[in-house]
Amino acid sequence: MSSNQRQRAQDSPDQPIGCLPAILRTFWMAIGNLGLFFCGMFAARQPAPSALDFVYVGIVITLIVVRYLDITRFQGQTADGDPATIAHWRRYVIGLIPTAAALWVFTRFARAQGWM
Repeated sequence: MSSNQRQRAQDSPDQPIGCLPAILRTFWMAIGNLGLFFCGMFAARQPAPSALDFVYVGIVITLIVVRYLDITRFQGQTADGDPATIAHWRRYVIGLIPTAAALWVFTRFARAQGWM
């Protein structure tokens, strides 16, 4: 480790160490969204309400919490690599909830129409 890197490490002891920030970012950007998609598709094959409906809501809540933790505790970034703020989190939540609700409504409508 160079002296410049050591100095930066000493100057910012609150910086996260390890892979948890990368795991959180990967979760809110990809894994959680895939989980919503597949949970919605499997839930469409079951009558409502099913356990998967509750899992679906749990994934949405988890995505919101994980994004919040990523920003507030782990110096989260936007998808472009810029530092994220609470305003970014609010926009994320405002986009996630209606999108997730629309997917859930679509899957329930598809089941009622016999498409799935």
